[in-house]
Amino acid sequence: MGLVTWDDAARRIDELLNAGLYAGEWELEHAAATERRLLAEQLWYLRRDLADGQDRNFFHSLDGIKSGLFPDVTERVAAMLSDHKQCETLLSEYRDFLAAYRADRSILRFNYHNTNKMLNSLESQLLPRVQFHADKELLPSAPQFITQDEIDRLLRDGGSTSGGKWRIFRYFTEAHSVEDKADFLKREYGIGGRSHALSDAPGSSENHDAKGMELSKGGCENVSLTWRQIARRMSSLPCMTRTRQLMRATTSLSRIMTMTLYSSNMAVRSIPTALMPKLLPTRSVSAPVRPEVWIMSRFWTSRLSRRWMLSAHISP
Repeated sequence: MGLVTWDDAARRIDELLNAGLYAGEWELEHAAATERRLLAEQLWYLRRDLADGQDRNFFHSLDGIKSGLFPDVTERVAAMLSDHKQCETLLSEYRDFLAAYRADRSILRFNYHNTNKMLNSLESQLLPRVQFHADKELLPSAPQFITQDEIDRLLRDGGSTSGGKWRIFRYFTEAHSVEDKADFLKREYGIGGRSHALSDAPGSSENHDAKGMELSKGGCENVSLTWRQIARRMSSLPCMTRTRQLMRATTSLSRIMTMTLYSSNMAVRSIPTALMPKLLPTRSVSAPVRPEVWIMSRFWTSRLSRRWMLSAHISP
C-alpha cells in the first residue's frame, strides 16, 4: 500500500465534494452551523477558564451573555459568529487575548486549550463559503440493526431481580439440558422489561414473558427470542465455557493430587529433617504441616493451573 500525502488527501476530498460523493445532503446543509456551534463551545470554555479578574480584560463582546444555561449561551455565541461584523469583533478580541496569553500563561487557570486551532477556526469564519451538492442516489442510508454483541451484553447482565445474574451463572455451569435451562430462565426472568437495554440507547427496550424476550431499538427491526434460543446462546458465551473448563481442570487437579500424595508419601518423608524448615511454611505447633501434602500441592497447583490458563488463552 502506497503512502498517501496530505496534499493527495486534500485533492481527493475536493474531487469527491465536487462530484457530490463526499457527504450527504443533511451533512452539507448543517456543516457550517455545526462548525459554529463547536467553536462557540470552545470560546465559552476558554472564557470560563480565565483566571480570577481576567474576564474584565478580554472578550468584552461576550459580557452581555454571562448568565444562562450552557446550550442557550453557546447558541447565542454561535449566532454572533454567523454575523460577519460580530465575528470580526470576536476575532480581534481573541487576537488580543492570544498575545497576552503567549506572554503570560497564568491568565488561564487551565492550559489545555488548543489556542492556535481556535484562531484558525475564527479566521475561517470570515472566508467566503463554497456551496456543494450531494448525489442522493449514490449515498443510500445504511440499514440499522440490533447486533449480536448488543444481545450478548444484555444476556450477560442477567435478570432484573437481585442476584439473578449469579443464580443464572451458577445454574448454567452445572450439568443441565437445554430444556431445563430454558425453564429455569423463564422462572428467573418472570414477566417484565426495561428501557435503555441495548448499548444504553434511549430508544431501546427489552420485554420478556413466558414466551421469551422481545428486543427493540429505534430504526431497527425487533428481535424475538424464545427461552430455548436464549438458553443455547447463554451456554455458548465465553464466560460460561471458560468456567466449565476451569471446573474440569480443578476436578482433574484434585484427582491427580490425591493419587500423587499417596504414591509420593515415602519419597517425601526421606527428605532430611534439617531441610524441612527451609521447605515448609511456619505453622503453629498445635497444627503441624504434613510435608508431603504441602510440597506436592504447591507443585501440582502451580503446574496445572498454568497449563489451564495457557489452554484457555488467559495470561497468568
